[in-house]
Amino acid sequence: PPLVEQLKSLGEAEGERILNRIRRRARSNQWERSILIQALHIPKAFPKLGPSFVNLLNEIPASRRPAPFIPMIRTEPWAQELLKCWAADEHSPQPVRNAISGLGRKV
Repeated sequence: PPLVEQLKSLGEAEGERILNRIRRRARSNQWERSILIQALHIPKAFPKLGPSFVNLLNEIPASRRPAPFIPMIRTEPWAQELLKCWAADEHSPQPVRNAISGLGRKV
């Protein structure tokens, strides 16, 4: 995607700064899905920042975890442990657990 290529041209250090700014914005905007989708471009451009993105996702209160976001991260290596934790968490909304448990199914 063009945005990922633009991010790569900025360099990983700037990508990390952008991710930190997005994290602050996400917190103050109640973890809006659109902000999370914007943030997702960072680890796609810089896979080494995947763990930082997972840390951001781990801050989301269980009740606010977005089920529609699961298909966007399901194939990312850095997301696998996070998805296992969310699936096992009884506080995850049922749509989130359903989206995760359907990982093996063709979509």
